[in-house]
Amino acid sequence: MHILLLCVNYNCAPAIEDMLRTVAPKFRKNVEVILVDNSGELDEKTPCLNLDDFKRLHLVSPGQNLGYFGGANAGYAARNLVDQADITMIVNPDILFSQSFFDDLITQAMSWPVDAGVIFPMVFDTNTQGDANPFLRRRPVVNYLNTRIFFFSSRLRFAFWMLLYRIKSKLQKQKAVAGSNNESSLTQTYAGHGSLFLFLPAYFRSGSAFTFESFLYAEEFFVAETCREAGLKSYHDTNLCARHVSHVSTAALPSEQRRKWQLQSLTYIRDRFF
Repeated sequence: MHILLLCVNYNCAPAIEDMLRTVAPKFRKNVEVILVDNSGELDEKTPCLNLDDFKRLHLVSPGQNLGYFGGANAGYAARNLVDQADITMIVNPDILFSQSFFDDLITQAMSWPVDAGVIFPMVFDTNTQGDANPFLRRRPVVNYLNTRIFFFSSRLRFAFWMLLYRIKSKLQKQKAVAGSNNESSLTQTYAGHGSLFLFLPAYFRSGSAFTFESFLYAEEFFVAETCREAGLKSYHDTNLCARHVSHVSTAALPSEQRRKWQLQSLTYIRDRFF
């Protein structure tokens, strides 16, 4: 099995090294890694570019910050498409794979439905202490987006939204500690968490790509809607497990910048798809 792993870096080199080290050595010969350096901090001497045994480990330096999917698209376009990868992963620097992840990946891939465009593993979130997936089980109505756009359109409302978010995270953490996840191993869902995407060849054969026209945030909606337009489906597979060290990638971003990017991205999603 040929696996393409795309990771977009912005001042997260140590986290990327930690992530790549969790790819079990016996599988590295099957994994082609492309690191897109949006921050310009990586070079050939960087430790994460000198790990052994990977099929290929390639650095793409666009010379500017292209954002999350902008960077992923640049990395995918720069790759020599000699053969189509069986699975194309977009991975945040703050992901750590379980010891059995790639064993389970090879096993599970044989049983995924033919209409699958993207798979979302179980992503254990260190903030909520539970599975970050699914992000949304069903497609929202337009007012779901309008509500978020309303809150993100002013600093005061955004501050209140973030307060509610922190309260929700605490409640989710308490629920995760008290209960257990009894969900079946493979379920159809609308959208998964944006820290880890597993794209299948059907997604690219349909003409879909990582051409999201916003800088950051709401990639979950973009993937869900491009799958939907292509007649493909998203699935949540709890047989695959990874760990998400929350906010390593975005914690240093100014709050006001995060607000503006979320507002821009959600407005684009609403106007383009709803």
